[in-house]
Amino acid sequence: MRYIGSLPDILGAISLDLFAVLLGGATALLPIYAKDILHTGPWGLGLLRSACGRWAPC
Repeated sequence: MRYIGSLPDILGAISLDLFAVLLGGATALLPIYAKDILHTGPWGLGLLRSACGRWAPC
C-alpha cells in the first residue's frame, strides 16, 4: 500500500478502475429496477437509461 501511495499515476489508475467497477454494476440492474420495483416496461427502462447519461457517466 505504501508503494502504490508513493506513485500518484498508479494510485490514480487503480482508483479510476475501482470506481468504474463499483458504479458500472448499477447499469446492469436497471432492467430489474424498471420491472420489479417501478413496475414499468420498456418506457421506464428508457427513462432510467437516459437519466444515467445526464447525471452520471455510465
